Amino acid sequence: MNEMGDPPLELVLDEISRDECLELLASQSIGRLAVADHGGYPPHIVPVNFVLDGDAVVFRSNVGLKFRLSVLSEHSVSFEVDSVEPGGHMAWSVVVQGRAELLGDDDIAAIPAGAWLRPMAPGERAEWVRIVPYAITGRKVRPVPISPDRET
Repeated sequence: MNEMGDPPLELVLDEISRDECLELLASQSIGRLAVADHGGYPPHIVPVNFVLDGDAVVFRSNVGLKFRLSVLSEHSVSFEVDSVEPGGHMAWSVVVQGRAELLGDDDIAAIPAGAWLRPMAPGERAEWVRIVPYAITGRKVRPVPISPDRET
């Protein structure tokens, strides 16, 4: 027991199911897009606001670096969202890996939450991009009481 009479805790790392990953993704509005510059430069990581459309991540972009590296280069991208509780004892992270594709007008009109997607960055963001996932994974850290037989 600690000085407050609570049992001592340890942190454990759990895998998150795909369904829970999708729930956590849907609970957020800002994530980080990571794209590789295969010209020998470091990966490019930028925050973007997004909506979830089924299991696909949708965001808006201008025709800048992230657009050229994610859509025009036709390389895989990663997208990450996370949350850390105050105190750092509970946290989770979800990573979507997939390919980015440019959406047409019909695709955009078919996104139920699309009307809510307004870019947080200033300037024109006329291009709509969808990350079609080939992997969605997640992990969470949580505290659990240490069993009495493990206490020293």
